[in-house]
Amino acid sequence: MWSSEHAENYMMFSGFLNFKLKPEYQMDNDLRNLVNNFKKEVAQGNVDYEDYNNFLKRYAVNYFDVEKPSLADNLRYLFEYQLGYMYWRYFMWNF
Repeated sequence: MWSSEHAENYMMFSGFLNFKLKPEYQMDNDLRNLVNNFKKEVAQGNVDYEDYNNFLKRYAVNYFDVEKPSLADNLRYLFEYQLGYMYWRYFMWNF
C-alpha cells in the first residue's frame, strides 16, 4: 500500500489512517479545534473515505504526522485482497 494516489482505495480496505498534530503545532488552538471537529464528524459517520483523503491531502503535509500502514496491514492487504480477491478472480476467469 505505497501509492498516495490510491490512498482512498487503501482506506476502503484497511480503514481510516490515524494522524496527530506535529509537535510544533500542538499549542495552536485553531488546528486543535479543526482536528477535534473533523474527528467528531468522522465518529458521527458524516465523513466518507474521499472526504477523509481530501482532508489529509490538504493538511497532512504541513501539520500532521500520519501513521503509515504497518507490516501487518500490508500483509493482510496482500493475502486478502491481492491474492484472495484479485488472483482468484483472474485464475477463475481462465476456466
